[in-house]
Amino acid sequence: MKKYTDKAYFSVVDMTNGCIINAWDGEACGYSWVSNKDVLDSSGGVNADKFDFQSMRPVINKTIDDFSGMDVREVANMLRYDSLSKENINTYQRMAKENKKAKGIVSESVSGYLSGITEKPP
Repeated sequence: MKKYTDKAYFSVVDMTNGCIINAWDGEACGYSWVSNKDVLDSSGGVNADKFDFQSMRPVINKTIDDFSGMDVREVANMLRYDSLSKENINTYQRMAKENKKAKGIVSESVSGYLSGITEKPP
């Protein structure tokens, strides 16, 4: 006989840009936020489980080697969280070449970024 259990999940969302930083199972729902930090703590003790969300932020230059499997939602989330800059534009352009589904959204973002840095003030 198969046994089924319910499991709850929650997402941690950066409220400044709407980016989903990470998703956790219900076990972490009872954790508490550490005062003045982006850290969830299970008990406040020295050896307690801690989730430091700033260190978990997705960074395109560090976290992804193969872009072909990313869906458009993941790409859009990455663009919101690790927005285009001179440090990562080449990586985003490589993503557009390797992932046909992401090409449109990445190309549009790259174009907007480049036009923004090349416009001359009036």
